[in-house]
Amino acid sequence: MSRQQLDDAQTRVEVQSALLEAASFGVSQARAGLDESQDRLSRTIFTAPMSGKVTRLNVEEGETVIIGTMNNPGSLVLTISDLSVIEVVLQVDETEVSEISIGDSASIRIDAFPDRQFAGTVTEIGNSAINPPSQQQGNQQAAIDFEVVLTLAASDAPLRPDLSATADIVIESRADVLAVPIIALTVRDARDLEESEDDEAAAPETPADDEAAGPGATDIEGVFVVSDGTVTFTAVEIGIAGTEHFEVLSGLAAGDSVVAGPYQRIRQLRNGDRIRVEERDTSDDDGEER
Repeated sequence: MSRQQLDDAQTRVEVQSALLEAASFGVSQARAGLDESQDRLSRTIFTAPMSGKVTRLNVEEGETVIIGTMNNPGSLVLTISDLSVIEVVLQVDETEVSEISIGDSASIRIDAFPDRQFAGTVTEIGNSAINPPSQQQGNQQAAIDFEVVLTLAASDAPLRPDLSATADIVIESRADVLAVPIIALTVRDARDLEESEDDEAAAPETPADDEAAGPGATDIEGVFVVSDGTVTFTAVEIGIAGTEHFEVLSGLAAGDSVVAGPYQRIRQLRNGDRIRVEERDTSDDDGEER
């Protein structure tokens, strides 16, 4: 082989090596382009962080959405809810929230299911007000409410988010205790009771007399006990209150008959007044003892 042929062959080898290197660079560039395209494609697919149902869809196909930044929130595309756990968010007045504790049971009424009641448990109690005074405008101060969250027990009802609900939270309970209807409880001034015993007070009290006397430390809570057709005021010590009854700690015995009725009627009763006891038909009371 001549020198010229050797040089030509060497040149061809160098050219092919350069072409191979260029092709390798082209492959690397194409692979980088593929990776970038796959990354962009992956950004078009949203993976939910949780299982559930789509309860709110904010955009439709073809609409433009933006990615959130530090100072600019992104577009809200949809809302996914885990309907296996239903929570009820309540607004509780500041005068009552201090009595509620985590774990308290509750009876929940949902407007969409008027004939049903749902059981729940207190799982969250807000540490700050929903509408603190510092954020209120104007001279008229609005009520201060705190957020309380209830978690519903498992239910077969087709519940959905954003339903309106109210609830009664049981902060304390008693079993097998003596109780009287709330409408049976009244107050009397100790001085009036003494005068009544001495037969010195002949006229019944009127609302005007009550206002003139004002709230005094001598007021005694009690009920009128019926015996042989006449009533006698009996002081009682009450405990917790329910929706219709007061717990009686002392002053009464099981089986005592008490007078219950409108406030004004009970307020006008006096020791020794005679009453007519009427038997009440309890067949429509749904088994509730009164």
